[in-house]
Amino acid sequence: MLGMTGNGVRFRSLDFVWEDGTSLARGLDLQLEAGEITALLGPSGCGKSTLLRLAAGLLVPTGGRIECSTRRAFVFQKPTLLAWRTVRANVELPLELGGEQGLAIDEALELVGLAEHGAKLPHELSGGMQMRASLARALVTSPDVLLMDEPFAALDALTRRRLQRRFVELQAEAPKTVLWVTHDIDEACLLADRVVVLAGPDVSVVLDERLSTPRPRSLHTGQLGGLATRLEGAL
Repeated sequence: MLGMTGNGVRFRSLDFVWEDGTSLARGLDLQLEAGEITALLGPSGCGKSTLLRLAAGLLVPTGGRIECSTRRAFVFQKPTLLAWRTVRANVELPLELGGEQGLAIDEALELVGLAEHGAKLPHELSGGMQMRASLARALVTSPDVLLMDEPFAALDALTRRRLQRRFVELQAEAPKTVLWVTHDIDEACLLADRVVVLAGPDVSVVLDERLSTPRPRSLHTGQLGGLATRLEGAL
């Protein structure tokens, strides 16, 4: 069952079973605080992306309850832009489908540095620019909750760092509740307010730590170095 709770996200006694009878989650309790970035780490197949889809309403839990604002947006690992629509038209798509009021489309493009590229087609953009367009498409509805599935994983290291920094700036300007799936320990340490490590087969939490170091951060600070070591051990 999907409900609402302010601007945060909460999984209450969550159960999820696939059609073949495989159990993914049994009694999972996890609360994400409003306005915070929570990074989810864990081995492949432990259920990280499935939790995102449950929070998004793309999957229905077998038991328990998910409390999440209905104003939520999903950012996939790949940009998933429609090739025949311009960048501006791609960003506008959620407003068309939902009949919603949100940010002005030009404002969303400005936020991600694509104000001068709205008339281009996706194939005319670099991979990093396509991901920025995907982020603008998520932000245009003014969501309370952002669900992000390794959004920068396929990018080169330099582009990834630039987009990470821009995302930190956007979060500082307008904090949202962010659930961010990643396999990158450094990314989690640099971006998150909280890091949660999951393990299978029943999506149990094996590590849950908050980060007090203000952003922007360096991986060379004492807290982050120690945290990276603990995350490696938990994984």
